[in-house]
Amino acid sequence: MLRAAVHNLEAGGKLRADETLNTLSGYAAWIASAEPELGHAYLDRIERLQVQQETSV
Repeated sequence: MLRAAVHNLEAGGKLRADETLNTLSGYAAWIASAEPELGHAYLDRIERLQVQQETSV
């Protein structure tokens, strides 16, 4: 679910109604507790998306 949501955003799509970048960050942080490399990769991607969103507003 996280992979799909991040991919969708990177491709120019939108989040589902029940998702925010903060919730995706929470999922990524949870993954990072078990698999640090994977979780931090997602956190980096989500951070880039947040910066893009802030600069486009």
